[in-house]
Amino acid sequence: MCSSDLDNQTNKIVTKLVTNINSVNDFIKTPFWLKNLLQFIPNVKDTPALSTNIYNALNTKQNWLWQQYTSLWNREDYKNTLNIFLKVLSELYAIISDTNQKNQLIAWLTQYYNKNESPELIIFINRLFYDIINKLSVYKWPFSQTIINRFTKVRDWGLKKEIANTLNIMLIKTKEDDGLTEQQIQSIFTNYINLVDDDNQKDIFNWISESLKNEILIKHFEIIINNQSDEKKFELLELLIELNKNEIIENVIITILKDINCEELENIFKKIENTKVSQDIIIKSIKAVLRSIERESENFECLLENFSVSKFSDNVIHNLIAEKVKNLLATEENDEILFALRIIDNLNINDERKLKAIKALIQDINENNFQEDDLKLVKRIKKKYE
Repeated sequence: MCSSDLDNQTNKIVTKLVTNINSVNDFIKTPFWLKNLLQFIPNVKDTPALSTNIYNALNTKQNWLWQQYTSLWNREDYKNTLNIFLKVLSELYAIISDTNQKNQLIAWLTQYYNKNESPELIIFINRLFYDIINKLSVYKWPFSQTIINRFTKVRDWGLKKEIANTLNIMLIKTKEDDGLTEQQIQSIFTNYINLVDDDNQKDIFNWISESLKNEILIKHFEIIINNQSDEKKFELLELLIELNKNEIIENVIITILKDINCEELENIFKKIENTKVSQDIIIKSIKAVLRSIERESENFECLLENFSVSKFSDNVIHNLIAEKVKNLLATEENDEILFALRIIDNLNINDERKLKAIKALIQDINENNFQEDDLKLVKRIKKKYE
C-alpha cells in the first residue's frame, strides 16, 4: 500500500473515531474511543484540518469533564476517563503548530494540575509535562512557572520529589536563550536550598548536582548561594566540594570573609578548615578579599590582623597586606600608623619595590608624636627596617 493510501486510511479512521467521541458522554465508551484515538495522534502531525477536528472534539469533552470534576474526581471511572483524555491532549500538543490550540491545551492541563484534591492526578499531569519537555526541542515552556508554583505549594515530600523530576529536566535542558528564564532558574535553586535539612539533604544535593552539569546554570547558582546565610553557605560547601566546583567554592569563601563580623573570624576559619576545602582555594580566596577590601570596610583591621598571622598566608598575601597598610604610614593619624606598624611586624615582605617604599615611610615617622609603649613600638620597627 502506498503512503498516500495509508494516509487516506488513517484519516478515515481518525475521522470515524472523532465522530464516535463526539457522539458519547459516558465513562465507558468515551475512554474506549479516546484510547483508540491515542495511537493515531502522531499520524496527523502534517494534517492541520484533521488535528483541528481532534482539538474540537477534545474541547467538547473538556467542558463535559470539567463540569463533572467537583462531584466525581475520586470515582474510578471518571479518573480513568480523565487520565486518557489528558494523555490524548498532551500528545496532540506535541505535534500541532497552531499557537492558539497549543495554548488552550496547556490551559486545560494546568486547570487540572492546580487542583488539590488528588495527588495522583498531580503526579499524572506532572509526568505528562515531563514527557512534553523530554520529547520536544527546548523552547519557552508556557507551563514552567505553573510547575515551579506547584512545587512551592505542595507539602508532601513524595509529591515534591515527583515535581522536582520535571523541574530538573527543565534545568538540564535550558539554554542561554531558551527554556527557563534567569528568574525561574534562581527561584528553583532558592526553593531547593531553603528545603535542605538532615532528612532530605541527599535528595536535594543530587538534584543540584545533576542540574549543574548544565554549565549555563552555574552563574545563577552562585548568585543564590551568595544570598544565603553563612550557616547555609557552609552546608552547601559540602556539596560543592563533592562536585569539585572550585570556582564556586572560592566565591562562597570570599563572600563569607568579606562580610564577616570580626568576633566570628576565628570560628569561621575553623569551619572552613572542617569543610575540608583545599588550602589552595583558601589562599586564593584570601588574596581575592585582600585585593578588594578598602580601608573604609568595617572589618578591614581584623581581616588584615588575621591574614598577617594566618597559617594560610604566603609571600604573595604578605605583599598584598603590605600594599594595603603602606599608605597608612604616611598619614598624620597616630592610630593608623601604629596599626600599620603592628601589621608590618608580622609580615615577610619580599617585593623589593614595596619593601623599599615601606622602609622609607617608616624612617620618616616622627617619634616626637608618640609616648611610652607606642614609642617603643615605633623605635623597634624603625630598627627592624633600617
